[in-house]
Amino acid sequence: MFRLWAKEFKDNRMLRDTVICDDSDETRTQLITEGPLENITQIKIRGVRTDAGDRTPTEITLIPYYTWNNRGDNQTMRVWIPDLGEKSEY
Repeated sequence: MFRLWAKEFKDNRMLRDTVICDDSDETRTQLITEGPLENITQIKIRGVRTDAGDRTPTEITLIPYYTWNNRGDNQTMRVWIPDLGEKSEY
């Protein structure tokens, strides 16, 4: 079964300035235990924040696409996340 995951502002304050770190296969799943997304699985992956030209390790939280914008004031979400490939501008 194919699932589409989204990076939501509620969990990732720096939406535009984070990219997936392509040198790790480290992925964790976690069941949300409270709130509107109770019993929904989220994914945690390693990433890098690239704001102000610096690279800072960070954790990126992804939720199933169909669940986004169900937790109050939420500015935006992102589905397509750039990686740190050789040709990346990051």
